[in-house]
Order: sequence, then structure tokens, then C-alpha cells
Amino acid sequence: MIVSNTTPISNFLHLNRIDILQHMFKQIHIPPAVKHEIEVSFSDHGKWRQCLKDEFFIIHDVNIPTTPRLCF
Repeated sequence: MIVSNTTPISNFLHLNRIDILQHMFKQIHIPPAVKHEIEVSFSDHGKWRQCLKDEFFIIHDVNIPTTPRLCF
């Protein structure tokens, strides 16, 4: 599973090259907060909207364990 924060998505949208991410990954999972941050600047960006429609970006809570598991 590929999980992303705002920065790489925002940078590729600024360059109008979100297609690079689409060639590298089948889908990218992002938490709702990342979607919100991107929507602030790119809510009317056609490629952002298309990626959401095509389910390239999957929005859901991402659970990260707070206690690391050690393997011996």
C-alpha cells in the first residue's frame, strides 16, 4: 500500500504532472486531512478531480501503530 502526505501530490499538481505518479503507482492512499489540504489549493484542478473520480487517490484513515513492534 502506498501512502502519501500532501507535499509530493501538491508538487506534481503544481507542475501539472500528476501523470508521473500514475505511471509509478496503481493507487495512492491518503488520509482525509491530506485531501483537505490539497483541496485548499487545487479544488478546481481538473487532474486532481479526475484522479479522485478514477479512484487513483483512495481517501481513508491511515492507522499507524503508536507502539513499534520489535522482532527478535
